[in-house]
Amino acid sequence: MISEKGSRGRPPRFSPELMLQCEALGLFLNIHSRRGRINVMYGLRALKAVGNGKDPAFHWLANLELMGKGKPKAWQATILQELGRIDDPDDLRTVAARICELQPRVKDAVQMIRKWRIGRSAPFTQGQLATALVATLNDFLRAHGEMTLDEALKEVDILRVAVKAQLADQ
Repeated sequence: MISEKGSRGRPPRFSPELMLQCEALGLFLNIHSRRGRINVMYGLRALKAVGNGKDPAFHWLANLELMGKGKPKAWQATILQELGRIDDPDDLRTVAARICELQPRVKDAVQMIRKWRIGRSAPFTQGQLATALVATLNDFLRAHGEMTLDEALKEVDILRVAVKAQLADQ
């Protein structure tokens, strides 16, 4: 008797034939899980949409020249995998261009892409803004090591005044 129930889980996004072709090309070396292989496929989809590492506008995400030299940070695999989940190639390029412009940390980029793709954000939690501002300030201070603590605190005060003014205008 043949079961009338469908298979469990999500329907496959990539055909079994395409997955076999990619395996034959050696794209899944050292990747044994189904999820890992699907992530590779999404990454390749995004890589193709942003010019295969040749388009200078997307070099922060993928730089073919640096990839060929085996340089670190030549491509942002996790970000590309998340971008590859965006169905429309034009939308994918638009989001990728914004990501390249901002150059966020991987975790933040993935969160931004998911928020755009799904269309909703996670609920606000106490201290979330402060945590984000501290992370941004730390990144800035690492990039500008010559800034003193007093200078940084003055800038934070300027930010506080600007936020108050913005909220008063609303």
